[in-house]
Order: sequence, then structure tokens, then C-alpha cells
Amino acid sequence: MMLLRRAGCWWWCFLTPAIFCTSRFCGPVNEEAEVLRERYKDQVDFVQIEIWRDFNKQLMKPTVKGVVIWPDGSLREPIVHLVDKKGVICTDRWEGPVAANITEESVKAGRWATR
Repeated sequence: MMLLRRAGCWWWCFLTPAIFCTSRFCGPVNEEAEVLRERYKDQVDFVQIEIWRDFNKQLMKPTVKGVVIWPDGSLREPIVHLVDKKGVICTDRWEGPVAANITEESVKAGRWATR
């Protein structure tokens, strides 16, 4: 699948809508992403990636398992990544509760621009 990149850089967030989120942090992280999206919509595309194929059956999308399932077998969400214009996942990554003021420093610094 090809994603349309309007801005060139991505703010990826692997999360489930708040009602199905296993950690209960997804809703607040999604709200923080909306704050940043409004500020940086011309520079960064914000992409929310749903992890469940069927929550009731606990069937996860196979393509996200490598991101949200850790070596110890635990499920961790939400997870946020910055992705540069070349599609390289940058070193800036956050897990769990993420506030806009924390990720905004990386967005403003354009940490993907130097790659």
C-alpha cells in the first residue's frame, strides 16, 4: 500500500480508538496529535494506524504485530514514530502517554530533515 504524502514527513501513531485501547492512553494521545496536526499540517502528515482487525476476537492486523508486540509478548500501545521524507523511521519514538509538548520539540526541530 502506498501512502499519499502531502507534506513529506509523517507522524505515525499506532493506536486504537479509546474504547478499544488496551492501555487507555490512546484517546488522550490522539487528542494531542490533533493539537500538533493543526499547528504543523503543512509540514507533517499525521497518520493513525489501527492495530485490530477484530477487537472482539482479539485478532490483530499482522502488519502491526512487529511494532506493538514486544519480545516479552506484551502488547504496547500507543506508539508514536517520526518518519522522514525518505520513509526512514527516525530515532524519536514514544510509547504510552505522549503529550504534544514532548513530541513537538522533535517536530519543530525537523529531526527527520537531517537524514
